[in-house]
Amino acid sequence: MDTTEGRKRAGKGEINMQQLTFSLEGMIVQEFEQNLDTVSSLDDPHKATQIIAYLVQKHNIKCIEIDEYIKKFKPRYIKALDAEIQRSSDFARAKGRQKDQLLHKLKLKAIKTLEINLGAFTYNLFCPDANGRIDPWTIAYLIYGTYSRNKAVLRERAQLLDLDLQDIRGYEIINSENCCPCCQKLAKKRYNKYNFPELPFHIGCCCSIAPVFTY
Repeated sequence: MDTTEGRKRAGKGEINMQQLTFSLEGMIVQEFEQNLDTVSSLDDPHKATQIIAYLVQKHNIKCIEIDEYIKKFKPRYIKALDAEIQRSSDFARAKGRQKDQLLHKLKLKAIKTLEINLGAFTYNLFCPDANGRIDPWTIAYLIYGTYSRNKAVLRERAQLLDLDLQDIRGYEIINSENCCPCCQKLAKKRYNKYNFPELPFHIGCCCSIAPVFTY
């Protein structure tokens, strides 16, 4: 993901902030930037997400990385879901509410087959409402989570660079409890002290960095 903050693409109405690219126009750019700066300093994730969700609904804001994730992984999810349905003998016999509940479980199983998955948020992205709309809270959570995680990593990097590099052997990735296969794989890599990992690895990534000391 591109880490250049504030990079604007001329003529395309896009602005890149903290690894996220948004389709914005006119005064919306300034309003959105100001609100992102505000939410990044809040200690209340719910309030921060609420502010972003309001802006997403108000201006129909599109996050390019989220759209690209859906475009890339939704076809793979549909293929995996079809395979899960074909393998499930119970699904063919189920009816009514029981069938709906079983389908929900099969959808979650299909999501877990994806190299990059966002858990329940992947489900919300791939299963919009009857009007084809994605829950704005899902989009807001992914924007807030990715934006704030990158800001935190940049602060951590600045703090670590203030330490005596002679004491640091390298860095390791600390995975969250239910991280996706992509993050599990990247966490196995060795990062020397001159190769600071760029996080988050993807939208909604919750991995963090810890220094490995020589003592």
